[in-house]
Amino acid sequence: MRNGLLFVATFVLSLATANASAGALSGQYKLLVPMTGFQRYNCDQDSCTSFAAGSGSRFIVLEQGDERMIIAFKEIRPGKPDGCTDTAVDKTNLYRISTATMRSFCYRYALGLEHGPLVVPFKLRARNRTITGESTLGYYLGLRLSWFEVSAAPFISGGLALIPVSDVNSGQTENRTGVSCSFGTIVETSQRLQLAVVVGWDFLGGDAGRHWEFEGNPWYSFAIGFSFTGRKN
Repeated sequence: MRNGLLFVATFVLSLATANASAGALSGQYKLLVPMTGFQRYNCDQDSCTSFAAGSGSRFIVLEQGDERMIIAFKEIRPGKPDGCTDTAVDKTNLYRISTATMRSFCYRYALGLEHGPLVVPFKLRARNRTITGESTLGYYLGLRLSWFEVSAAPFISGGLALIPVSDVNSGQTENRTGVSCSFGTIVETSQRLQLAVVVGWDFLGGDAGRHWEFEGNPWYSFAIGFSFTGRKN
């Protein structure tokens, strides 16, 4: 029981670290609440009209700086914040908005490719149902999808595994570097609760691999965590 709790706690920390450095290659974001404060990109700053977009509207980010973001809407849903009388955005114009304002609203990555490091410090071995400490450091590539208030990112990953191997002659244990491959899914709710499941295989190869009991056998990892990367994914 103690090893199981240690496994979950360590994997949650590793998942949060990996998620913090993950990035989007391309794709769309989706508003989860009605939002206002958009201004046309080519408008004179002193005479700009404010525009609004409803919950579920999708957009791409063309430029992002410390002070402002430039975006283009790809799908527009009706709706405005309570008491707002602003005109709705459209798909024919580019819009700018302050980065601080955008971060204060709730939106998430909706569709596209994402990538980042994936650290797996512990593994549940299917062969004998034990938790082992052969850590893996890899890199993942996934596709972020979104349904209603939940998003999921199926991914594949490859990397290196640090594997303790016992010498058949001397009985001493030394660490060897193997190859690890895996696939899995990271699911996140609108409250930024994360659930992750990973399935993988490790390979040493050569004589060491032939004597290692887990050569090519599947392992599993899972985690329940919380995203610390803000409101967008």
